[in-house]
Amino acid sequence: MKSLPYNLFLLMLSPMLAFTQVTSSYSITNNAWQGKLAEELGYNPEGDGDNLNPVFTQDKTLNTSGKLRETNLKVIQNLYLAFSRGDISAITACMDPGIEWNEAENFPYADRNPYIGPQAIVDGVFARIGEEWEYWNVTNINYYEMYNNKILVTGRYSIKNRKNGVKSSIQMAHLWELENGKIKKFQQFADTKAIAEVMK
Repeated sequence: MKSLPYNLFLLMLSPMLAFTQVTSSYSITNNAWQGKLAEELGYNPEGDGDNLNPVFTQDKTLNTSGKLRETNLKVIQNLYLAFSRGDISAITACMDPGIEWNEAENFPYADRNPYIGPQAIVDGVFARIGEEWEYWNVTNINYYEMYNNKILVTGRYSIKNRKNGVKSSIQMAHLWELENGKIKKFQQFADTKAIAEVMK
């Protein structure tokens, strides 16, 4: 089955996008798994100087265009800030108890789709990323405020596989849907062929 070209995907979405774009950059730092997330997962990887452990830091620009959309955007911004602190409690606090999380079809962690509830996501996605990847950076982030309480985030995964040492930079998009200030649904879009090549 052929994947929808990434640029075509964005073009199809464009009529639904609000006119405000918010840009942030994220990287992963060496002190990553020393925070609460590492404690919760019981994971503290060690490696050479090229080993960047998964925690997000960010340089963000906040949007103040509209009250409702600003609130939703802040929820997503706070989610990534919680990653930067390794704060598992703050991460799950952003989520609705019945959150539905879907990895991209044919992505390595799509085998348990849909993940229902925060703990399923922690165990099935975050923990496995920590075990299988020396680093998993999210870079070139752009936010697009959408109607119907949705936020679209585009960027790239900059990654290094722990098993074979292969590195790659992969296009991705995250679609977040919120309700009453909590994340209700998440859908990942990514270059699944590229990720499969990295994991060979």
